[in-house]
Amino acid sequence: DSLSSQDLGWLAIPIAILALCLIFLIFRPGVLFDLKLPGELGLTYKGGWGIAKEVIQRNPILGSGPETFIYNYSLYKPESINQTMFWNLRFVNTPAEILTLLPEIGALGILSFLAIMAMFLLKVVRSLLSEERGSEQLIRIKIGLFSSWIALIVAWFLYPQSLALMFIFWLFFALLTVLSGQRNDIKTFHFKGSTKVALVGSFGAIILMIIVIGLLYMEGSKFIAEAKYKTALDLINKGELDEGIDKVVRATVANPYEDKFYRNLAQLFITQINQNLNNQSLDPQDRTNKVQVGISNAINYGAMATTLNSKNVANWIVRGFVYRNLIALVNGSGGWAVKSYEEALKIEPANPFIYLEIGRTYVNGADLLQNQAQ
Repeated sequence: DSLSSQDLGWLAIPIAILALCLIFLIFRPGVLFDLKLPGELGLTYKGGWGIAKEVIQRNPILGSGPETFIYNYSLYKPESINQTMFWNLRFVNTPAEILTLLPEIGALGILSFLAIMAMFLLKVVRSLLSEERGSEQLIRIKIGLFSSWIALIVAWFLYPQSLALMFIFWLFFALLTVLSGQRNDIKTFHFKGSTKVALVGSFGAIILMIIVIGLLYMEGSKFIAEAKYKTALDLINKGELDEGIDKVVRATVANPYEDKFYRNLAQLFITQINQNLNNQSLDPQDRTNKVQVGISNAINYGAMATTLNSKNVANWIVRGFVYRNLIALVNGSGGWAVKSYEEALKIEPANPFIYLEIGRTYVNGADLLQNQAQ
């Protein structure tokens, strides 16, 4: 039977939206609004593929692990990037989500993902083709969800994915899976008369509630820690160094698993040490005590940062920075500084700043020996 105009009327809205998108894409009327949005920096597809290829050559089956692209970039970034203004940036993903996943989960993970997507696609298409004529509304719902899901899966090959996009992607995946199932397979269960089922259900609800409360507490602690950290940065920018350090220390109490807090604390204590050494108004004994406490804190927080995340090159660079600045105050600091920078080179061998810091360490050590000889 031919479709009537009423059958095709529902297409008017998506066609209008598509036409509007084409107008914005071709004629670019966005200049009329003068939004002045900041540009986004990111790897090119060629650069992302280069990093992925290096990892796959070494770990072809399982990859390097989830959420490790930033470490892969540090290890395998090309030396040519040092000739650009982005030499010190570390990218966390590629321009396409699939290129980010490839080095992280390896060939086995990518093939498994693509196989699941292919089987799902086949299942939905078969469901659409076999749908009875009397269920036009259900067909429309399926087509709408399926079209949106296709756009999202194509985006995996073109853009990086945010948490919101991934949630929508898997939500549509689940909805289409349910709608494409055989309706005659639906079974009904009655829990009213079953004491055992009610008991198990109540116990499961309590466990679920505990898990949700625990997750909320963990995320709430992270939010509080970030708020304290932001307040600390504002205080430091105003010149209130001691108050700022106190706020960062409180942030580590709220979230003791964030390495950037410890990394920045180590640098702040080095600044505090220099201020105390140059403060002539302090009593000599008081100055010595404060400097000793600052030295202990700087070394401890620098070590804690590398302990929490030993694969983050920034932690090792800061730890080397701490030891380099303590060469004149702590015996053996020069050697520890060089060892820290050597660990950083293992993680990011193409970073020229690390070689510069090693050179500065040797110069500081030579200056100290010269001053002691005079």
